[in-house]
This record gives sequence, structure tokens and C-alpha cells, in this order.
Amino acid sequence: TFLISSIEMALNLFEAQRKTKESEERFRIMADFAPVLIWVTDTNKHCTYVNKQWLLFRGRNLEDELNTGWLEGIHPDDIIKYREVFLDLFEKKEPFELEYRFQYRDGSYRWVINRGVPRLGEDGDFAGYIGSVLDVNNMKEQEDHLRQAATVFDNTMEGLMITDASGNIKAVNPAFTSVTGYSIEEIL
Repeated sequence: TFLISSIEMALNLFEAQRKTKESEERFRIMADFAPVLIWVTDTNKHCTYVNKQWLLFRGRNLEDELNTGWLEGIHPDDIIKYREVFLDLFEKKEPFELEYRFQYRDGSYRWVINRGVPRLGEDGDFAGYIGSVLDVNNMKEQEDHLRQAATVFDNTMEGLMITDASGNIKAVNPAFTSVTGYSIEEIL
């Protein structure tokens, strides 16, 4: 009976290891094909994994990005704030969301949003973080263009109005109210 229970224990262990390996392989496949940058840290705040999209974004190899190497990509003006917030939330083991500039493979910086959540080990204890980084640079550029257009609209000396397809006035600038003598409320 000792031999049988030893064999059963070995088979159970082998099966558990096989399932763990399959689970890890599924995670890597999903992570590598995700349209975002994915990362994992250990309890020492060291990066232990980044996906293929991360490496393509950064244009660096895995060894350069692991541990604390990836921090080299954060814009110098953003690194202090990033470290303060990340270290504080890491100690509290709380989810976080940070926006900062991250170096792209061509050397330019792109705006990104980095989201992280605590991950738990098999024993249920804190095992580090898992997170994703989303490139929002195009969205930020569009916001800047809209902000610039609004500034021009508000500050031009010419009276301007915006209408919908039916000819209904949707917005006017201050010069328009000045020229016509009507308030914005009266015009709309």
C-alpha cells in the first residue's frame, strides 16, 4: 500500500505540474497576441515578464526590459512621479492606473496608460502585479488639436458659429455675440 500511495502521489504531482504548464502556455499565447503591452512583476518590484507586443513597441530584447530595465523607457520628466505612485500603491497592494510618456522603438516618446492589479500566488498570498500598457498617443494628439481649435474659435476676432446639418446653431464664439449684440443663450 505504501508503494501504491507513493505512485498515486507522484501521478497527482505530475498531473498538477502538467496543468500548471498548460495554463502558463495558454497565458503566454494570449498575452503575446493581445493588442496591448502586458507585464508581470514579482514581490521585489522587478519585472519578470513582458509580452511580444511590449518588445515590438520598445524595440528592445527581453533581457533589457526585465528587472528594472524597462524603467529606462519612462520619460525623465515622468519617472519621479511614476516611482512615487507605483511604490506607494505597491506597498499597499492596490490597483493603479498611471499615465506617462514611454519611449517607443524609434526613440520618440508616446503617451501610455499603465494599469496594474495585484496578483496572488497559489497559496493566496501577494505575488506581485500583472498589468497592461495601452498606447494612447494618437488620442492625446487629437485632444491637443481639439484644444487648439477651441482656443482659436474662442479668441478669433471674427464672429463664428457652428451649425448642425439642419442649420441649427450649436455654438458661437465671443466675437459673434459681440458683433450681433445677442447673448449666447439668445442665439442658441
